[in-house]
Amino acid sequence: MAASSTVRTRHTSLIGRSILIKENELEREKKGIVRTFFENVDFSDSSAVNKFITNKLQLDEANRNAVSKAVDSLCKYLQHDLSSFSINESPFSINKFVKILQSPIVVVSEWRKDKLKQHYSVKAAERYAELLTNILCPFNTIQGGSVGKGTAVKDKADIDCVVFLNNVKTMEEHKLYLKKTKKALKSCLKRSPDEDQIKFEGQTKFAVKFKLDSMSREFDVDLLPTFTTNQTLEQLYEEMIHCETEDRDFYSAHFVDLQVEFVKGQLPIVKDLIRLVKYWRKTCIIKDTRKTRLPHSYPLELITIHCWEEAGKPESFDKRAGFKAVLKQLVKNCHIDVRWYKYYREALARRGINGMEEKNKKRPFVLDPANPTNNVCSASNAKGWKIVADVAKMTLERHPLKDIVFEENWQMKQVQANQEAP
Repeated sequence: MAASSTVRTRHTSLIGRSILIKENELEREKKGIVRTFFENVDFSDSSAVNKFITNKLQLDEANRNAVSKAVDSLCKYLQHDLSSFSINESPFSINKFVKILQSPIVVVSEWRKDKLKQHYSVKAAERYAELLTNILCPFNTIQGGSVGKGTAVKDKADIDCVVFLNNVKTMEEHKLYLKKTKKALKSCLKRSPDEDQIKFEGQTKFAVKFKLDSMSREFDVDLLPTFTTNQTLEQLYEEMIHCETEDRDFYSAHFVDLQVEFVKGQLPIVKDLIRLVKYWRKTCIIKDTRKTRLPHSYPLELITIHCWEEAGKPESFDKRAGFKAVLKQLVKNCHIDVRWYKYYREALARRGINGMEEKNKKRPFVLDPANPTNNVCSASNAKGWKIVADVAKMTLERHPLKDIVFEENWQMKQVQANQEAP
C-alpha cells in the first residue's frame, strides 16, 4: 500500500515538474519574441516608429492592387455564375456583396459595361451587363474590413466576403437553407474559369473557406452568405434580441458594414496606432495550448479606439504614448467595460446585454458598436486574455518603452536615455 502511494507521489511530482519545465520554456520563448519585436521597432525615437508603420505595416501599391484584383475577381465569379443555381425553386440572385478584408483605401464600384469589357469580349460584356440589370441588381460592392477601415497590416490580408441574397428574406429562411446556399456558392466557384486559383479549405457553420491566388499573393477567404431584409436597423435589432440565443449568430453578417464604418471613421493617426497594436499581437502573442482562444483583431481595434477616447481624442499624439496606453489597458483587461451608442439606443443595448448568456457578460466586456447582443471579447477565453495581459506586461517592462512618460492626452513628457533590457 505504501509502495503504491510512493509511486503515485513520484508520478504526480514528475507531471508537476514537466508542466513547470514547459511553462519556463514558454516564458523564455515569449521573452525572445518580445525582444525581436523591439529589434524591429525602434521606440527610442517617435519618427522611427512612424517610419516603421509607413514602410512596414501600411499596404503598398502592389499589395493594394493584389487585394483589389482578388476581391474584384471573386465578385465577378459570383455575379456571373450564381444565378444558375436555385434555392426553394427560385434562382439565386445577389442584392449586395460586401468585402471585408482583414488586412487603406475604400472602393465602391459599380460593374458597368466599360468595366466588363476589360474582362470579356464586347458581346459577352453586353450580355453580362444585361444579366446584372435584369437578375442581380440592385448590386454594389464595398471594400471594407481592415482595408476599408485603414487598419491593414502588410502581408497579413485575409478576406471576408458577405453575400446578401435577394431570394433569402428572413433569418429563418437563411438558417433553413444555409447548407444548400454554401454548397451552391462552392459549386459556383468550382465552375469559374479561374478555378485553378482557388483552393478550398473546408467550411465553417456560416462560411465557405478557400485560398485565392492573386498576382503571386495568396489570400485566405471566408465567404459568408446572408439574407436580405426590408426591415429598419432597429427592427432587425429588436427581432434579434427576442429570438433564441443560438440563432443570433445568423444575423451577424448584416452588421459588418457598420463595423467597418465605425472604425473607418476614426482619424488616420488612430488607425496607424491600431496597425501597430495588431502587428504586436501578430508577432508577440502565441498560443500555449489548443484550448487557448486568443482575441482577434476586432476587439483590439475597439479597445485601442476606447483608449484614445479616454485620452481626450487628441488629433495629434506620439504613437509610442498611445501604444503604451493600450498595453496598460490590456494588462488590466479584466477591468475593461466599454460600450458605444452610435447605431442603437442605450435602452436597446441594455436589453441586448440582459439577453446574453452569463458567460458572455464577463469582463473584458466590449459591446460591439454594430451589434447590441455581442460582447466581442467573449470569443476569446480567460486563458487567452491572460496571455495577452502577460505579454503586454512583458512588453511594457522593456526599454526604451519602459522609460516613456506621457501626459493624459498622449503628449510626451520625457524619454530617458535608451537602455538595453537585461
